[in-house]
Amino acid sequence: IFITALLIQFINPNLFLSLIAVFSFYLAMSGWLRAKNRSGIAITTEWSCAFTMLIASVVMVVFGWMLMISDDRMGVVLIVFAFIGGGFAAAELLALRGNAYTGTNRIASHVSRMLGGSISTVTAFAVVNIDLGERNWIVWLAPTVAFVPLIVYWNIRVRSTDKGISTG
Repeated sequence: IFITALLIQFINPNLFLSLIAVFSFYLAMSGWLRAKNRSGIAITTEWSCAFTMLIASVVMVVFGWMLMISDDRMGVVLIVFAFIGGGFAAAELLALRGNAYTGTNRIASHVSRMLGGSISTVTAFAVVNIDLGERNWIVWLAPTVAFVPLIVYWNIRVRSTDKGISTG
């Protein structure tokens, strides 16, 4: 989907959607990498994904602020997603330095990012199928508001017990 989004940019350039595509791709890719890299030793792809998301987050904040100044409420969406993606990326860069992604930390990170990617999918579905006109920013943020508590719940649950979880 990310490659398709990039190809569409050649036909109809849209910085907002490009940044959302990077954000969504980062969540899914970093979640997948967390599942695949059982050793906890950082690989180049993990560093690259985190740095790319961190840079994209800065661009999202700047562009989001520009939208807000021009009275476009979609700037709120970019700023919220920038803080989510940037927060994940910054935490990931710190964790990668110390090989902290092992055991329950690895599983919790995987779950968080994959659920974040799922929220992106639900958001895309909602945005395509629900039109609130000027209040469309609500449709963009509603899945995040609704499902972030699920991510918090699963993080607490996974980190509090090793029972039944293969951390291999």
